[in-house]
Amino acid sequence: MVKTNELSARQRQLLGLVLALGLGLRCVIAARSVGSNDAELWKLFAFHIAEHGVADAYRESIVFNHPPLMGWISWLSLELAQLMQRRFIYVFKALTILSEVGCAWLLWSRWREQSQLKAARVLAVFSLSLIAILLSSYHGNTDCLFATLCLASACALQRERWLWAGLALGAAINVKVVPLMLIPVFAGLLPSWRAAQRFGAGLALCALPFLPALWQAREDFVRNVLGYNSIHFQWGIPLLIESTQETLPGLASWLGEHYVPNARYVILGFMLLIGGLLRRQRTLNAYEAGALGLSVFLVLVPGFGVQYLVWPLPLLLAAHPRTALKYSLYGGTFALLVYYLFWTGTDAWFSAFSSGFPMPAPFLGVLAWVTLIGYCVSGFRQLLGGTEASSAAREIDASGVFDSTGASGPLESGVLSSASGASEEPGPALLSAQPR
Repeated sequence: MVKTNELSARQRQLLGLVLALGLGLRCVIAARSVGSNDAELWKLFAFHIAEHGVADAYRESIVFNHPPLMGWISWLSLELAQLMQRRFIYVFKALTILSEVGCAWLLWSRWREQSQLKAARVLAVFSLSLIAILLSSYHGNTDCLFATLCLASACALQRERWLWAGLALGAAINVKVVPLMLIPVFAGLLPSWRAAQRFGAGLALCALPFLPALWQAREDFVRNVLGYNSIHFQWGIPLLIESTQETLPGLASWLGEHYVPNARYVILGFMLLIGGLLRRQRTLNAYEAGALGLSVFLVLVPGFGVQYLVWPLPLLLAAHPRTALKYSLYGGTFALLVYYLFWTGTDAWFSAFSSGFPMPAPFLGVLAWVTLIGYCVSGFRQLLGGTEASSAAREIDASGVFDSTGASGPLESGVLSSASGASEEPGPALLSAQPR
């Protein structure tokens, strides 16, 4: 007789087929595509770094706004591509596809102790998520990798492995600096000074790859990486500004003149608030806290790129899969439509982004944005809920994963109904590339 916590043979086979389908789709799309403008930029970066080094890339172009480690990884991808006689971007995308495998394993580890069936459902959602598929295999950037590493940091925090939590978050910061904003959030979960020391030691070790670039090109690094502002594509706040210029010109003007230049400080303030509330009383677990932090970031961000959609997804799946499913459906359809409307019609699939998302894509983006807003509101209600929320937080690990009647807050449980060839020569000069 099969135990209720274990998958039957048929369920294991079905899960294997779903996972194989998800991985196969990622590999086929990566092989058939170039991706977006970002993919072309990474190729330019790799050629420039191969000839002049990472520090010179910061000096020569404001477009290179990534941590130095990713610059060296792009160079390594170029070397491997030339050695294997493959296209650069295919080799470069292999790293993000491998990170998807790691993300699936982390999600399985997160849920399997409660129920393997529930864990299998979460894996099925992740494997077939359009956001995860398109961002890992098509777009051509590194956001999937840092999202997985943020999930790894939350897993380590939940298991009280403080050093590993710091190392994982530090590794995420070496992919993109966005996870810097999670430091005060995760610090709010540390129970003692000793835990904080170990967490900080992990972060400090991961700061080492930044030192050569800071030594050789400090001002250019700060300008490119820390001073970077995203393009104002139609999502969230940028879309609100654009859509109210005629109907509410005062609001649009205030947001453009006062909010957008200071948005990073507003976002940091929310991260400090979340961390402070968690220090007062731990009402969220590590997955919920991380998902709330990245969701707040994406709700308030003053600029946007389609690749940002993947930021909260792994942690949402680990915190509240029902919300993650809704977000993935809306956001994935939004991303697919954007890529299709920007598609150039070439055999090697390429989406040439221009100044704004074509209609009706922004309307689908609104649905994903509103889903995150609902999650954030529910999350702050839990943070401010005192003893009752703390009790709910302790009971989350004993509750179901998807519930057809569950709300979309981070602590409310639920149960999903059981549905069972571009040229490799460098293009225009690095300085002429448009920032993304």
